[in-house]
Amino acid sequence: KNSDPLSAQQRGYLKVFLEKAKRENNTVEIVNAYKNYLHHGTKNLQLVYADSMILTATLAKDTTLIGSSYLTKGIVYYGLKQHDKALDYYLKANELLINSSNTYLTYKTKYHLGMAKYFLEYYHEAVSLYQECLAFFKDSYPRPYLNTLHSLGLCYNQMKNYASASDINTLGLKEAKRMDMHVMDSYFKLSEGIN
Repeated sequence: KNSDPLSAQQRGYLKVFLEKAKRENNTVEIVNAYKNYLHHGTKNLQLVYADSMILTATLAKDTTLIGSSYLTKGIVYYGLKQHDKALDYYLKANELLINSSNTYLTYKTKYHLGMAKYFLEYYHEAVSLYQECLAFFKDSYPRPYLNTLHSLGLCYNQMKNYASASDINTLGLKEAKRMDMHVMDSYFKLSEGIN
């Protein structure tokens, strides 16, 4: 049985996209092409594509692109449940993106750092990172904002700070209603049930 999730047509599109980006020597699009392969290809090649992203960005000496590529590799490791390795790449990304003009990418990295810290049981550090993210995401990025609230509540629960966890779950449901975005409602309700 073929384990490749892509059709021949999809593989063809990915190949054409990458070849065009290489012909035009467009570093950003080459990195995007590898990222497309990473997201649409087989799991066993994701780290290879992430390494190709990092190499391309490094050769271009584009700090934001390098940081973004490190973040992507960290996300791959996170998906493989290799949280220590994910944390290493998130830290590299954070170091490169801390002064980036791409503020969203900076806070996305902080959020992922918080996720790794949570799974490694560094709850106080995760809480600190999530609190930094909340103010940034609140007005312009509803889904990341709700995700951050949920993650913060999970941390409080693990720290046995049940009152704060409950407050966050209540706030999450209230904010979801205010924004008319209910995709996270069941997560807040489940978290409150566990709490």
